[in-house]
Amino acid sequence: MSSEVTKLANLIRLSSQALPVGGYAYSSCMESAIYNGIVKDHMTAFQWISDLFNYGLSALDLPALFLSSDAWNENEPNVINSLNEYLQANRETEEILLEDLEMGKSLARILQQLDVGSPLFREPSFVTEFAIAGAYWQIPVTELAIGFSFNWIENQVLVVTKSLPMGQSKGQWLLEKMIPQISECVDRSKRIAQKQQKFEWEFGRSLPGVAILSAQHEGIEGRLYRS
Repeated sequence: MSSEVTKLANLIRLSSQALPVGGYAYSSCMESAIYNGIVKDHMTAFQWISDLFNYGLSALDLPALFLSSDAWNENEPNVINSLNEYLQANRETEEILLEDLEMGKSLARILQQLDVGSPLFREPSFVTEFAIAGAYWQIPVTELAIGFSFNWIENQVLVVTKSLPMGQSKGQWLLEKMIPQISECVDRSKRIAQKQQKFEWEFGRSLPGVAILSAQHEGIEGRLYRS
């Protein structure tokens, strides 16, 4: 098997919902949006996923992924640690923070079991661990960002198809609408990352509406997801 095929296979592996990091247990606030009637069908689901992807993930997580990958390649664990702290500071609620950290710890344990390396940090972000895995397997960082994006989008689609009376065909419609946005968002995130000065991070944005819904989520009776 060629090295390029191996890199592609490892990218698919990292991007798969079968990756045992517990992503299925989190809705990234989708459950709260459904409960509050913001998401009620495939059209409103598309608007929710698109907005959160464009204004949330691509403004914070994806630039951090680019920066973490560069730091790993340059053997700068202190930079990755700084990015870990920055990401944690930007998680606006406890649930959003725990989602990132619990998935990060799970991925760190998997990588250790695969002899990719020992965990570098006690409280790793899923974003930085994903970047470390991609750098170790020599996956080009732009492709890694595409895989990270698809992983997040697919999880959102799975949550909404499980939570609403909406068939699998509507789920595929959502993926069809979201996939073309990935390239533009990844390119924009890369440009954001290129403008950063180490240890003087200035990226990400506040999403107060999402923060309010996330804070309300723990009070939902009979909730299925942890965020």
